Amino acid sequence: MRRIQLVISIAIFIFFSACNKGPNNNNNTLVVGIHSWPGIGPVFIGEEKGFFKEEGIDLKLRTIENFDTKRSALVSGQIDVDMGNTLDQLLIYRENNFDATIFAVEDFSRGGDGIVAKANIKTLHDLVGKTVSYGEASPSDFFLRYLLKQNNIPADSVKLKPVSDAQIAGNAILAEQVDAAVTFDPWLTQSKSNTNLHVLVSTATYPNLIPGLLIANKKALDERKDVFVRFTRAWFKSVDYYYAHHDEGAAIIARRMNIKPEELEGVLSSIHILTQAENLAAYDTTKPENISLLLSNINIFWKDNGFVKKNFDVKLLQDERFVKP
Repeated sequence: MRRIQLVISIAIFIFFSACNKGPNNNNNTLVVGIHSWPGIGPVFIGEEKGFFKEEGIDLKLRTIENFDTKRSALVSGQIDVDMGNTLDQLLIYRENNFDATIFAVEDFSRGGDGIVAKANIKTLHDLVGKTVSYGEASPSDFFLRYLLKQNNIPADSVKLKPVSDAQIAGNAILAEQVDAAVTFDPWLTQSKSNTNLHVLVSTATYPNLIPGLLIANKKALDERKDVFVRFTRAWFKSVDYYYAHHDEGAAIIARRMNIKPEELEGVLSSIHILTQAENLAAYDTTKPENISLLLSNINIFWKDNGFVKKNFDVKLLQDERFVKP
């Protein structure tokens, strides 16, 4: 099924590429693709507090939950920014000859992604012979295969049940339709109210494995540099406001994500949203767990698992001009 889906994704990619008229060049308008991940929360704060407007950005938010659909939207120019996407998805963009580029690091998942399992599954080795659902060719897929490899568990010893995205997998385990599922918050937090379920493992144990990213077309970053500089500046203002006025900021995020404030607090505790200074550190190759190192490791892993065939120059996948003061 994974191969079929990738073939379909590539076909969609080629179709959109053929009819792509380029990124949005309407002056200061930026269309930002988002999905239900709390790391994107500051964008709501910035929109409501007027930070993007102050920078002259006409911000348009478009919710796209499916990774394949969001990739196609960026490729076709329907959106200018893919917000909250991940390193493995960046490689899939590049595998299909689209110059997707990281221009800022949004957050690190530190418990926000994980495996929810039925109560009788106590360890990762207990997944052998069990049905595990996950979003195919997604960060969940990467996280699952990474954990299996790290624990010397053959992937074919688990009954893998790929679905189109991690939210479907999350709903399946909440309904106890599968033995386990790889998903993300708020589904992890929601599982805690069911005594038949528990979080088996999460990125709390692997805190720098899954960063959320701000991704755009390299051509757009070059041609509209000033617009993206101002957008990123407004984003960092929003992040700073979130930390300086946490209760107010969290209330805005909860309302916009349509989840209860108390539930959101549990979710927000499982991620770390990066400030501008922390972004500079993430780009610094002398720092541990820097983006270049993560990209190199994920490239090797993703190639070993057949999702990409190329070896990428990680320096060409990122652009630090937009995080500098």
